Amino acid sequence: MIFPLLIVLAIGVAFAAENDSRDVYVNVPIENLRSSPDGKKIGNLFYGSRLRELERKGKWVRVRTEGWIFEQSVSDGEPAQPPKEKSALEIESWKWANEKGPHRIRIEGVIRNNSADILSDVRMSITAKDADGNFLGTANVVVQPGTIPPGISSIFTAYIKDAVCVTSTIDITYRFDVR
Repeated sequence: MIFPLLIVLAIGVAFAAENDSRDVYVNVPIENLRSSPDGKKIGNLFYGSRLRELERKGKWVRVRTEGWIFEQSVSDGEPAQPPKEKSALEIESWKWANEKGPHRIRIEGVIRNNSADILSDVRMSITAKDADGNFLGTANVVVQPGTIPPGISSIFTAYIKDAVCVTSTIDITYRFDVR
C-alpha cells in the first residue's frame, strides 16, 4: 500500500514542479545551449526565443524549448557533414586570355551577390598561377557597378601585368572585400 502511495506522490510532485515553471526569453543576440552547466555546447538560441524555465543552479538556468522545423531540415541519422553555406559573394564564371602587346593576362568574370544586403564598393584581389603552379601575378579590382543588389550578378575585369602564360590553363584564387 505504501508503494502505490509513493508513486502517486512522486507524480504529483513532478506535475507541480512542471506547473511551477515559467516562460523566459533570450535577451541577447545569440546564446549557447549547453548539455549541463559549463557543459558541451549542443545548440544556439536566438534573441526572443521563448523557453520554459525548469530550475536554477547558481548562474545557470535549465530550460526546455519546443517548436517545429521544416521536414527537409531533419534526418533519421546523424548527417555526415554540414551543408556548405554559400558565401555572400561568389564567382559564377570566368575566363582568361593572354593579351597581345602589353604582356598581360586579362581575366573576366561574373560574380553574384548571394546575401540579402545591397553590397557597395566591392573589391577583389586575384592571384593567378599557371597549370604547373608557377606564380603569374596578382590584380586588385573594383567591381562595377558600384552597388550590387541581392541576387544580382555583376562583371569584373582584372589584368595581371607583366605576365604571359604558356600553359593552356591557369588557376586563380580570390578574396572579396566589401567596404
